[in-house]
Amino acid sequence: MSAEAFTLSPVASTDAGIYTLSGVNDGCPMISADIELIVAEPLALVISAPPSICSTDGALELSVDDLFNGIWSSTGCPTCLTESGTLYPNAAGEGILDITYTSTSPCATSASTIIEVILTPNANFTDFIACEGEGEVQLVSEQSGGVWFANCGTCSNEAGIFDTEIAGTGIWDITYTIGGACPASTVGSFSVTPNTSSSFILPAGVCANAPTIDLIAENNAGTWSATCDGCIGNDGSFSPNQADVGLVEVTYTIPGNCGSVTAEEITVFDLPNAGFDFSAESSCAPALVNLVALNNTNVYDCQWGYLGIGASATFGCDEATLEIPVGGCFELNHTVIGTNGCSNTSSMPDALCLNEPPAADFQINPANPSLLDEFITLTANEAAEENAYNWEFGDVIQSSGIEVGILVSSIGLELFEVCLEVTDPLNCTSKNCRNIALKEELTAFAPTAFTPDQDGRNDAWQIVCSDAVTSFELNIFDRWGTAVFQTTNKDDVWFGDVQDGTHFAADGIYHYRAVLRGENYEVQILEGAITLIR
Repeated sequence: MSAEAFTLSPVASTDAGIYTLSGVNDGCPMISADIELIVAEPLALVISAPPSICSTDGALELSVDDLFNGIWSSTGCPTCLTESGTLYPNAAGEGILDITYTSTSPCATSASTIIEVILTPNANFTDFIACEGEGEVQLVSEQSGGVWFANCGTCSNEAGIFDTEIAGTGIWDITYTIGGACPASTVGSFSVTPNTSSSFILPAGVCANAPTIDLIAENNAGTWSATCDGCIGNDGSFSPNQADVGLVEVTYTIPGNCGSVTAEEITVFDLPNAGFDFSAESSCAPALVNLVALNNTNVYDCQWGYLGIGASATFGCDEATLEIPVGGCFELNHTVIGTNGCSNTSSMPDALCLNEPPAADFQINPANPSLLDEFITLTANEAAEENAYNWEFGDVIQSSGIEVGILVSSIGLELFEVCLEVTDPLNCTSKNCRNIALKEELTAFAPTAFTPDQDGRNDAWQIVCSDAVTSFELNIFDRWGTAVFQTTNKDDVWFGDVQDGTHFAADGIYHYRAVLRGENYEVQILEGAITLIR
């Protein structure tokens, strides 16, 4: 064949062989060369790929029986298949994928296949939570058609009915499975919480007169009720005095499936009987008031009293006597404590009124009488003509009147008692007694004359002092003022001598000066004349 170009088309297997190329260039022969043409038969490529995959499967590496490298492609999903043959199902989406492989062999053959991408169902769900009292709960997932399972036994069925009361409180494992060519399963939990607590604290017992009890529940939003009408408020305030004596049931209810009900019992104790009666021995104060309990059943302690000034004279739970010293109206009361620990008080306001007795205070004039006083005058402080005033002096002298006087000499005692008894028109009587001590003053008796003739009669001169004199000074002077006798001993006597007893004083008039002192430093000076006759 003579041509610059040699073309075989189409190429057949018989075209194989050695071809020699030679030629002439500008009349000159060229160097010839041999070329061997090998004609290869094209191979049928087989792609290894599953007929279907799930959308949630992992990356799939496609393969083909090609000795040469090729390029993979998909017209329907260019981004889900790489040229190297890696298929990403999650990027493909549901449907049929057309897959093509083109070989880089000289024959440039290709192969195609289809793969069905099946959408994996969504079995996801959100964890569940409900209270124990909720009962049956329908479990719900993102996609229906699956089967439910819980690890709490019969608390759940395959249809997803979960019974919280059967399950009880706790956290339970929940599994949801959707079957099929591409099954899916999700594991979660169901938390069963306790119902809202309605518990509260109630004392076991209370007295019927106890103050209101404010009940406090563990949780709010509930309602209170009791088996006694009007004894409990909406805020849980329980009033024992509105309840019946005996056993009372108090209930606190929190509504709703997740609520609860709590009932407690309390015993309301009866009160002991504190009733009493009284009688006064007089309508005038001071008076004794007799108190008598009406009923002492189931009483182990008690207390009597009244609003005023006074004290109990006798005491007992059955009866008592009060001594009331002043007039006025008084409230009597009786408090008892029963064997059940409850106390009760019965009061009678202004039940007892006593007349105030007349005043029996009096004054003494002089305020500090002495043995040297002639009279003592006694005067009642509060004078009322309608009252009777009776005086008693010692045990023998009696007198009457608002003011009385008494001779000191008639008493005959240095210490005596004076009593004044006053009676008013209501026959109320008061008596006041005082002890009166006649004061012994700084006094002395000095004779006016003596006869020191040694006849055994009136032979000495002496000042006789009262016992109140504790210090004594005596000076005797003649008519010219010369001291003839001196002493500081009140028991000393003057025998009419002078010059320390060596001479006798002449008859005549002499003068004395005595200074008397008491234990409280009081001073009394006595002066006088002495006639000396032998």
